[in-house]
Amino acid sequence: MSQNLGGAGEFAWVKLVFTDLSGTARAVQIPGAAFDQAMSEGVRVDGSALEGRNRLIETDLVLKPDPTTLLPSGERSGRVICDLFDDEGNPWPLDPRHALRQMVTSTSIASDGWEGAAELEWYLLRPDFMPVDGEGYFSYARGEGERLLAKTAEQLLSLNVPLSAAHHEAGPGQYEVNLTGATPLALADTLMNARTIIGDLAHAEGLIATFMARPLNELPGSGMHIHQLLPGEDPSDSMLVEQIISGILSHASALCAFGAPTINSYRRLHRGAEAPSHATWAHASRSALVRLSHKSQGLVSIEYRGSDSSANPYLVIAALLAASETGVVSDAKLPAPLEESVEGVGLAQVETAPTQLPRSLEQAIRELLGDDQLVDCFDDRLIGRYSEDLMAEVEASQGYVSDWERQRYLGGL
Repeated sequence: MSQNLGGAGEFAWVKLVFTDLSGTARAVQIPGAAFDQAMSEGVRVDGSALEGRNRLIETDLVLKPDPTTLLPSGERSGRVICDLFDDEGNPWPLDPRHALRQMVTSTSIASDGWEGAAELEWYLLRPDFMPVDGEGYFSYARGEGERLLAKTAEQLLSLNVPLSAAHHEAGPGQYEVNLTGATPLALADTLMNARTIIGDLAHAEGLIATFMARPLNELPGSGMHIHQLLPGEDPSDSMLVEQIISGILSHASALCAFGAPTINSYRRLHRGAEAPSHATWAHASRSALVRLSHKSQGLVSIEYRGSDSSANPYLVIAALLAASETGVVSDAKLPAPLEESVEGVGLAQVETAPTQLPRSLEQAIRELLGDDQLVDCFDDRLIGRYSEDLMAEVEASQGYVSDWERQRYLGGL
């Protein structure tokens, strides 16, 4: 992903980017002349920002740039992704990037030949929150949305962000880019870069790029589908593929805490033909949680469709690796595929009823904390803080009166 710029001396300013637990990009800007010193000594920040939506006490941490991620971000300005360390030089356990790096080293499936890809969807809205167009899938219509999509693709490609396609999605004003990445860490970095670049370009045009799971009523949600790409010509002729899918399905409910981490996420799940509602897999069905297909160049794709565009890509990919590894270690058996939606077939006609995915964030948190096998793959401090952060989101929402409630109950009984 890096352009091998060799240093940041050519930049007047460099933005040091890091990610909090909720997946929000944070940044500190330093003069380009101070970049070498930042590389050797780091830059001190208040680490409580990493705690996401529920900050506690201030914690002094040190940002250290990863020079392989250095990219230009404007005229005489650059950006670089950073890792966080404590005063003694130890990786900070609440750093999502560190959590993913740890998962890569502790799982066998990520060690040799693992490739990843992702589909990232978002809505482009005007300041009044209306979509920029009224188009749908693969629209050829020209307008400000299509022009911005083209500009987004051009900038991503110019920065060596691996991009295989960009197109209009199903909803009015909804778009998608297809990203590739050779390693789990590179894929997560790519997703974070893409989200910030898309947001910056929209802001410059006076528009809003939103990665909410479902920002508009009656319209499709926005997913962040993660593909694990493994060598193979026949998706049905691989024990490893079966084990990975089995591992994902067995931890499907707990994975929702990572892939669907907001109150709004559950406005997407269980809604529409392309949003999963149960822990099923298929070859073609877009309602399945996991879809298995053959890709070009002798690769098999295991596509996880349970995460939305608001999720933290580092934690989603780390959790998928952990769940996949449990399937390999336990030699889990794969249930039969379900090529139709559960709602369309009916549970009575399914040989083994699949697990229903959580219907709320609170339920997903409880599923995560009850999944000892998945939780044990992470640092206890990260899981504890992450679950507290999500629960704080639940509690904050419980005192809020929505427009739906007013419309339904305001007139009296």
